[in-house]
Amino acid sequence: MLQVRYPYNLAAFPDVEKSTAMNVDYAYAVWRDCYEGKMTWLNTVERGSQYAAGDAWGCMGVWFSGRWHTSAAEGYITRVRNYMSQRIWTTLNFQQPK
Repeated sequence: MLQVRYPYNLAAFPDVEKSTAMNVDYAYAVWRDCYEGKMTWLNTVERGSQYAAGDAWGCMGVWFSGRWHTSAAEGYITRVRNYMSQRIWTTLNFQQPK
């Protein structure tokens, strides 16, 4: 449902696969913890900058890569920003990007 990635959320499986409610609850709990600054462990692992509360884009990167502002996270953030600016979901032949 909300693309909980196995490598970064091992404890959530298999429950997030079996229950839509669990999937959504888990995903937004992680996002809220990130945004509110509760994921201080992000400052103890590889990162591109110091983790801090209130950075929604940084939390989006964590959701994708499991790390704070790394090159993988930044690449994902850039792709999402581009999709948003292009409004690709409004195009006639919209499909998932490759």
